[in-house]
Amino acid sequence: MTRPRAPNASLAEELRARSQVSQFVVAFVKALLHSSQYTAEHPEVRNLNAALHEQFQALAKGKTELTFLAKIGGESKEIQLDGVFEEPVNLALFMPPAVGDLFLPKLREYFDRRRLLSCSIKANIPVEEFEALLGILSAFAAPAGERAGDVPAETARALVARGVTHVSLVFLEELVGRDRQLPWRVEMALTRLRKDLRMIPLYRRSEEGQVRRAKTQVIDDIIRPLRRPDLLKGIILNCDLIAKDLLPAGETALELRIIERVPSGMLGAMALEFGKELEAAPPVETLLRQRARQFLKAIVARLHDQSIADADKVLTQLFDQQILELTALPMHLQEAIAARRFADTFLAHEPQHLERLRALRADPKSAAPYAHLVPELLQREKYASAQSVLAALEDLVAPERSASPAFAALLEGVRASVARGAVFHLLLERLRAGSGGVREKVAEFLAGLGRPGVPPLIEELLRSDDREVRRHLIAVLARMGQAALWSIRVVLDRPNMAQQGILDLLAVLGHIGGPEAAYVIQRFLHHAEASVREEAVAALARVAGRESETDLLGILRDQVPAVRHRALLALGDMACAQPKVIAGLCELVRRRDKGEREEEDQLQIRACHALVEVARATLSARAQIELTLVAALDLDSGRGFLGRLGGSPRKSDGVRSAICAALGQIGGSNATRALVLLARDRNPVLRERAARALRLLGGATVKGAA
Repeated sequence: MTRPRAPNASLAEELRARSQVSQFVVAFVKALLHSSQYTAEHPEVRNLNAALHEQFQALAKGKTELTFLAKIGGESKEIQLDGVFEEPVNLALFMPPAVGDLFLPKLREYFDRRRLLSCSIKANIPVEEFEALLGILSAFAAPAGERAGDVPAETARALVARGVTHVSLVFLEELVGRDRQLPWRVEMALTRLRKDLRMIPLYRRSEEGQVRRAKTQVIDDIIRPLRRPDLLKGIILNCDLIAKDLLPAGETALELRIIERVPSGMLGAMALEFGKELEAAPPVETLLRQRARQFLKAIVARLHDQSIADADKVLTQLFDQQILELTALPMHLQEAIAARRFADTFLAHEPQHLERLRALRADPKSAAPYAHLVPELLQREKYASAQSVLAALEDLVAPERSASPAFAALLEGVRASVARGAVFHLLLERLRAGSGGVREKVAEFLAGLGRPGVPPLIEELLRSDDREVRRHLIAVLARMGQAALWSIRVVLDRPNMAQQGILDLLAVLGHIGGPEAAYVIQRFLHHAEASVREEAVAALARVAGRESETDLLGILRDQVPAVRHRALLALGDMACAQPKVIAGLCELVRRRDKGEREEEDQLQIRACHALVEVARATLSARAQIELTLVAALDLDSGRGFLGRLGGSPRKSDGVRSAICAALGQIGGSNATRALVLLARDRNPVLRERAARALRLLGGATVKGAA
């Protein structure tokens, strides 16, 4: 038989727990044997009991209590230990076989001789009570199947007499619910619940508050180990078995007290369990169904608390199963369900509904259901329909429509509900994992959220490590324009901003444009990180154009080449005729001697484009630029004996094609001669580019040119 691993335990934890449990069980059985053979005052017994108490505390550390359970029913004679893990473990499968086979039968014999079903020991039991418990467990032992007086009553009196309050014992004679064929753990829990609650007055004769706290502790101790909602349901529905035996001190509401103490994480599953009792209505309403309906109301009342996970999902499911009425749901769920029903009607007749919405210029109250419809449409991935509703509301808010001011509040309300609700995270997930078409639709809708949507979109942009998602979010924020500007400025003021976040927000500002955006971008031209300065240069050039020339000229003194190059290209694109700009651009594409490193191809290609802009705007610079580009074609490289020995490295075909294109737009006679030679090159790509440039220069041709 496979020996099961303890629930939710790692291998190391399991091995440690197996060792602790085995050692404790062995010591516990030995202590019972010694206690039955020697008096409690015997030195060996006292030493053994004290050591066992230390072992117990080590095993119960961080727990509430540990319970030995003698499983009844069927042929099984197993002993389970509860409280160490989330579920009880069968000691026969948990302990090493050699150890278990020797000591577990002795432990089971003790339970059988006393007709004992469970023994629960609180983790904080004092050593004196622990020693007294061992003495009591060893007393009153009768042969198996026989009675030695009223063992449960005698044991209870012995516990009280010796002041043992941190122990709960359940005997077979006390077991309740046998005639109802309940799960054995439900029977055990009900039996212990009845016994422990009845024992409280024997120990606590003080104020009512102390008694109430003690009762609450009893309920907690009994239901805490039960992690199955069906067992909790069984206890609650069968509390009538023990209610009549309890003292008349409010115990008639015992079921409600139990529901109050159920951990919040179990409430949803327990509500669905109660729902199973009410799914199929019998011809005659049974008492069990009446009780299930009554207690489900109490569970639902707790589920109204929005801090409970999946509460809305559970309540909606119970409503869909026609177990709960609409009025039993929280107001926000009632509105959501009304929106769900309205969405069915809207989608079936969308054109007519949109026409009606646009006509509601003086009736914002009638327009409210359409606004509440938007999140439901988004849940169904009807992005175009949701966008149409927003667009209709925006039309009503337009100044020329002279509509009620309430429409503006309605529009902002629906935007805020989407931006702050669960549907917003659903949209982000679609942005991450949706197809290209879905992403575009989601991005279009997000851009329409306006100011309420800006903060969560920025935070998602800062969190995301998905380049494609960030690209879409940058585009969305850029489309929001000035609505996003203030929030971006506030975020950029945060200390210790991540570098990628700054780069992305600068890119957004570069697309938004305007004086305010330019002002914010300027602050990052001298940032400590070169990549941030580089992005700031690009963004400022895009936003401010020629007005950024002075700032960009200052960047030409930057110590990092990449930053200087970005400024040079930006200045070139705006046709700046400053000599250092022209010289800098020419330097990027000039002919290199052997041993000199070429700049990156893309940088040289962009420099060619920038030189064209400068040459067009400044005729006096054309000659210098033309000579630089012609020399950069490096027509003599590799030709003849001297060329093969000392020629410069030839530029790539992509760069030489860009040079051809530039010469075709601004070149003169020198360019024409160079292009005619290149049009005879063995490389067909270069021949075609040279021929095209010659045509741009005025129709010059060469024999054999494409």
